[in-house]
Amino acid sequence: MIQGAAFRILHLFVDVDTLGFAEICKKAGYGTDLGGYYLRSLVQDGFLRKVDRGQYSITPTGRHELTVTNNGRHTFVVRPRLTVLLVANIGNEYATLERTVQPYIGAREWPACSVLHGEPMDEAAERTLKLRLGLDGQPRFIGFYRRIDIIGEDFFDDKLFAVHTFEIPKDAIITERVETGKVLLTDATDLMTVHRPAKSLLDIFAYAHNEQRTPYTEHTYELSEADFAASDS
Repeated sequence: MIQGAAFRILHLFVDVDTLGFAEICKKAGYGTDLGGYYLRSLVQDGFLRKVDRGQYSITPTGRHELTVTNNGRHTFVVRPRLTVLLVANIGNEYATLERTVQPYIGAREWPACSVLHGEPMDEAAERTLKLRLGLDGQPRFIGFYRRIDIIGEDFFDDKLFAVHTFEIPKDAIITERVETGKVLLTDATDLMTVHRPAKSLLDIFAYAHNEQRTPYTEHTYELSEADFAASDS
């Protein structure tokens, strides 16, 4: 399923065949880094193709996508994307991920992976632990945390995090870099002062440590262009 934020760009082609890069970013309200990220995704998935001089043209596949969503005239609604998220620790130090790819370059977040179609939750959790931290083990599921992101009045993203905790063995060797960023062990107190925390970083930390937590909670976060800028650290 096409991501809601990427569909925001595809929707610009409802009445036109070709648009330039700068015009696309301006109309979608994205910075050039984030706009480029979603354009590459749309090209890779076959919805758009890049033509001469920074121009992008919609493909038949892209037209079909607009058609099946009522000709693109209504807001594209996506179901929450199910994702395993890890709150893993060694004593009082927690494994966090500093992103090096869009979106949210430089932001500190919890290691996470999308659940594959038909994949059992426990297997998804074990895969996430291996891919993001280089460790083997069985994370413990503690509840669902839904994060809804908006920009102004526009929907941006919707994720349902299956939050898991994991006690990292003291002698474990943690992967330092993964495809989305670098892994950093951070003291629980220092989490409160990290340079660029993800919007939900501290809320999820509090959720994981709340003995009276509910099995499900959801929060809405309002984003700005500053959230997508490259880190200035």
